[in-house]
Amino acid sequence: SGTTPGSGTTPGSGTTPGSGTTPGSGTTPGSGTTPEKGAVVVEPKVEVKERDGKVVEKVATVSSNDIATIVNELSNEKKQVVIFTGSLVKDVVTKVDVPAALFVQAANKQSDATIVSASEQAVYKLPAKEVKQAVDQVAKQLGTTVDQVSISIEMKVKDAPQLRVKTLSDAVQFHVVAKANGKEQAIDRFTQYVEREIALKQPVQPNRAVVVRVNDDGSLTPVPTTFVDQKAVAKSLTNSTYVVVEGTTTFADVGQHWAKPYIDLLAAKQLVRGVTETAYRPNEPMTRAQFAVLLVRALALPSETYDGRFADVKGTEWFNKNGELAAAVKLGIIQGKTLSTFAPNEPITRAEAAVMIERALNLSFVNFDKAAKDETKKLADFRDASQMPAWSRQAIEAIYQAGIVQGRPDGTFDPAGRMTRAEMAKVLAEFLTKAKLM
Repeated sequence: SGTTPGSGTTPGSGTTPGSGTTPGSGTTPGSGTTPEKGAVVVEPKVEVKERDGKVVEKVATVSSNDIATIVNELSNEKKQVVIFTGSLVKDVVTKVDVPAALFVQAANKQSDATIVSASEQAVYKLPAKEVKQAVDQVAKQLGTTVDQVSISIEMKVKDAPQLRVKTLSDAVQFHVVAKANGKEQAIDRFTQYVEREIALKQPVQPNRAVVVRVNDDGSLTPVPTTFVDQKAVAKSLTNSTYVVVEGTTTFADVGQHWAKPYIDLLAAKQLVRGVTETAYRPNEPMTRAQFAVLLVRALALPSETYDGRFADVKGTEWFNKNGELAAAVKLGIIQGKTLSTFAPNEPITRAEAAVMIERALNLSFVNFDKAAKDETKKLADFRDASQMPAWSRQAIEAIYQAGIVQGRPDGTFDPAGRMTRAEMAKVLAEFLTKAKLM
């Protein structure tokens, strides 16, 4: 029917696209690197390395002798260790070398402690427990023990690459390396979102801008982004090069459509594309594969290897080109239409979409605040509650209470109804907003 999962009229119940920051709020770069209140501040001497009269590297080293003092200062009020590196020099790697023991001891003292490398152009917040989890394995691979391992947090600012979209910041490369015995091992994937802040070079409209990961092949992957003061705050499960971009995509066939604000928002955020360059086709149904890929893309999940579990999926299809389907399977977002099939090309029902959304909302790294749910909302609010499949009831109620879906204008939820591309845009925008990922 092409109506919204919400009111079916004007959008805006729940949250309006781009709420949270007013368009144009970002101004000049350079601010925003001040540590959060109550941080343990470390300002090590920065060594500048030159070759042929040219700066090639800046290194700030935290001594193992300082670990006890730093860790002792951590508390419920002080959970961040902020290491200042000054200004990043274009095309020069700035490293913060830290004993791995600092991450281990900080995580033991304060489970959500964060080690922060802070410069004028970018800030990298590395959860101590993430490195603690990785460093045991890395030490074995490097043939040593944890107390002999050093962690290098590296940032490099460079000119933004030539992209098909407008860039609003320099490109910043983030890298973490474990070193010992003259060998090194990259730590480039994480089990929880790692925050990076990038200073903006010009004013930004938050509902038209997003941080993207620049992949080796030149393609772009949007990552969950919010805007605070004069910086973009990006959350990602991987290291790479990131840049803030602005999207301006519009589609000729959504001009008067109720979902236009949501479609324009997600297109600007590089999350949805048209069926053609100019046509979005809002009333067409979504397939199960399309919806799964969109959720994976919205969460910026890294690629995974397909294990061949579904008889009707080879793993070479468009929806697993970058391991998207495999990522959704690994994290439990999809579990199949049956035990052995996925039915990728079948239209997704509203009940099936609700289940996928609820599973995504419950992922540990999404960190959704369950206290924000309105538990006065019940399935009985829908006239067709008795017709909801048993496997979907809990999920529908959960995302209804979270404000991600409402119902049809006639008071039904319509669990067997097909989800349209317009409805998907509203649901995905509400999901990202309620999960504070946009």
